[in-house]
Order: sequence, then C-alpha cells, then structure tokens
Amino acid sequence: MTKDFKTGILTSSIYYGVGLALAIITTLIWKNEYAHAPGPPFLVAALFLIGGILLLLFNLLLLKNASNRNREKGSILVHALILGSSGIFIAVVIIQSKYKSNLSNNDSEYLIVGEKPGTLTITKGPGDTTFFQKKGKVIIDKDSITRKESEK
Repeated sequence: MTKDFKTGILTSSIYYGVGLALAIITTLIWKNEYAHAPGPPFLVAALFLIGGILLLLFNLLLLKNASNRNREKGSILVHALILGSSGIFIAVVIIQSKYKSNLSNNDSEYLIVGEKPGTLTITKGPGDTTFFQKKGKVIIDKDSITRKESEK
C-alpha cells in the first residue's frame, strides 16, 4: 500500500465521517415534527451519499486520465464500500417492507379514539368491532361476552 493509496482512503473516509457527524449533530438540534416526511438528518445523510456518488464518478474519470492512480484507487475503494453497503441496506429495507405488506395479520386490533366526539372503538379488522363506547356507555363489548361464556 503506497502513501498515495492511504491518502485516498483517508480523504474519502474524512468526507463520510464529516457527513455522519453532521447527520448526528442535525439529529440533536432538530426534531422531526412532521412525521410524514424525512427529517433534516435524513436529508443531510442523503446529500452526502449523493455527493459520494458524484465523487466516485469524478475519481473514476481521474483514474482514467491520471498518471499516479493510487490515490484515486484508494478513494474509489472507500466510495464503493460505503455506497455499496448503503445500497444493500436500502434494498433489504425495501424487500422487507414489501414482504411485510403481503402478510395479513388478522389478530391485530385497531384503536380508534374520537372518530365521533365522545366515542371509543376497538376493531379487529373492517366491520368487526370488539368494543364500542359512546358518551361513557358501553354498547358493544365482545371480550366480556366471551369471558362470561367461557366461565359457564
């Protein structure tokens, strides 16, 4: 390993280290108040990854034209490792989310509070209400009915 190769590794590692540090600092400073969009830390990390892609392409062009290619090789190695592992992570998350969305879990219960003022509803799926309370009066309570029947 030559000095230029180590320099390429070091400069690219510093780039990603600064990106990680800025994402952590952004997490500590800003709280994500809008839950339906990515927060500032995600945007900082995404911008650094996009910058890493651009730096990788730039280093590949330099590798073609440079006389001393060791620095570019070290930089390309770090960019390929970081971007490759990030790409694999994103692919696993996408595949896993598609797998989970295909599974139907009928045992899960949904709590709906305040659909109408003064109401509380617990359902096990569409059209299957387990518990319904309106203005303090219990109208449907399937759990207590099944408990009473099992005690008999």
